[in-house]
Amino acid sequence: AAAALEDSSKAVKTVVVENPDGDLFIVELKERKGETLLIHCDEEDFQDAFTKFSKFLGVDAEPIRIPGGPKWLAAPTSELPKELEPARRAAMEVLERHSPERVILIAHSECLLYDVIAAWENELERVHEQQLEDLRLSEKTLHEWMPRVRVEAYYAQKTENQLKFNPLTQQ
Repeated sequence: AAAALEDSSKAVKTVVVENPDGDLFIVELKERKGETLLIHCDEEDFQDAFTKFSKFLGVDAEPIRIPGGPKWLAAPTSELPKELEPARRAAMEVLERHSPERVILIAHSECLLYDVIAAWENELERVHEQQLEDLRLSEKTLHEWMPRVRVEAYYAQKTENQLKFNPLTQQ
């Protein structure tokens, strides 16, 4: 027998159900091939805005959240520090396993990862330019890896209390 939770607005009640296979818990998984994937930064302050933007685009998919977002796809393997290579490989594996029809890349201003790297290299004035360059490289990289995938790239610019999203082509 396996334990299951009863769906109720009252206190949660444990119910014993018969399970002929002896498995503890079974959940049906939906097929994820052919859908849209989003790749964006994992900074908590921007998650609500990213969610609203993805809904505006008609996308209801769990995003791939990585510090710096599309930056991981832009960096040539030869320039990526060894410690960061697993994150890039993980992103590539997700893309391969899900075989998306569409990938949406989102970069944003005031990105902590970009700001830290730029401060370390004493090039704060180049952050915006570097982000746009990386976004273009990420888009190109995805086209090379997955030629049939439709790739869309957006840059979100923070101005005062707003985050304005525009296609990379308008940058």
